[in-house]
Amino acid sequence: MPGASVLVAVCTYQRPQQLEDLLDSLAPAIAGHDARVLVVDNDSKPSAEDLVAAHGIGAEYLHEPVAGIAQARNAAMGRMNEAEFIAFLDDDETVDPDWLARLMDALQTYGTDVVTGPVVSLFPSGAPAWIVDGGFIQRTRMASGTRVELAATNNVLMRVATLNRIGVTSFDTEFSRSGGSDSEFFWRLRRKGGTIAWVDDAVVSEEVPLERLTFRWVFKRGVRGGNVFGRLLRREHGRIYVFLHGSALATFGALRVAAALVTGKGRRSKDFGWLTHGLGVAQAALGSVVYEYDRG
Repeated sequence: MPGASVLVAVCTYQRPQQLEDLLDSLAPAIAGHDARVLVVDNDSKPSAEDLVAAHGIGAEYLHEPVAGIAQARNAAMGRMNEAEFIAFLDDDETVDPDWLARLMDALQTYGTDVVTGPVVSLFPSGAPAWIVDGGFIQRTRMASGTRVELAATNNVLMRVATLNRIGVTSFDTEFSRSGGSDSEFFWRLRRKGGTIAWVDDAVVSEEVPLERLTFRWVFKRGVRGGNVFGRLLRREHGRIYVFLHGSALATFGALRVAAALVTGKGRRSKDFGWLTHGLGVAQAALGSVVYEYDRG
């Protein structure tokens, strides 16, 4: 898409080495494009300012001291009208050299308002086999051009004109401490007519830290995702409907997990995911919120 301007937004919080690695990978990815990088630092002090200033990519720095992932994303959204397109990445990722080109080409090819791509999980040596083989961390991939209902801010490109036209221009700070403000954002976007396409060759990679390779983390993350979904369902359905929906999913998942263990198939993410997702949905029906980003 020749001549199109892009703002690549990165929200960061106390991850200097990972942020530097991301900026290193972005340099070749934005070369040849009318693109610039905006780093939003969500630390209470401007801890990433010197790193960003010293990096050769020439990224802009913005300090958002109010704690919250949605607040940081909104700081970036406040600058979106400076470009035709806005992209988001997480600060613990790296991008392939053709990442931006693939997303830009896809927007033109598919004609959607948003395009999103895969985040490939890179596991450290010694990662538990049950996590790697069971697919508990890896995200789902699909054919390019597939229309999807949701996206995330870990690999996404959006048309600014569409966001302004449909009035989806900020993230809901109610989801800052729990996570899921990006899910809520794209939930609203879809309900206002926005369209999202998958781009399987616009690849982003993420090194999975050891502390995530535990049953406890996988369980809590699954419940948290279900909890976010349940809170969104509550906007359109009554408490009883959401509770029954979550309970049915959890029961189905529990039966699938039990069957997998009995038949020797072990723990599988799809079976386990029904269970944890359902528990989270049911909790949301009861008014419970699972917090993932609570800084105290």
